[in-house]
Amino acid sequence: MGNRGYFVLFGMIFAVSLLALSLPTTSFAEEGSSYRLMEVSYDEKYIYVADAGRNELVVIDLDTETVFKRIPVGVDPRDVTVLDGPNFIANEKILVTNFFDDTVSVIDKNNHASRNW
Repeated sequence: MGNRGYFVLFGMIFAVSLLALSLPTTSFAEEGSSYRLMEVSYDEKYIYVADAGRNELVVIDLDTETVFKRIPVGVDPRDVTVLDGPNFIANEKILVTNFFDDTVSVIDKNNHASRNW
């Protein structure tokens, strides 16, 4: 991540150079996607993004700036919380709140296994 910032605007994800303060240089827009909130992993290797258009959690690799994985979650995911870093080393999880089915998807950060509560 270092010299780049990431944000969601109008359902698309943008990467911006923080050194040059330039216009967006990368966009992760895909047909049928409607990106909501996102969070960066503690090690700054991945961004986890709620995609309400596809009911998925999108995992973006920040080194390659490509979609690394798509994980099915509940209906209309809205918010993402990543529990990782030194305080969660043995039990790293990703939590996704799903609006229309009123559930929380709990995803194991290490193997991406998912279940809804």
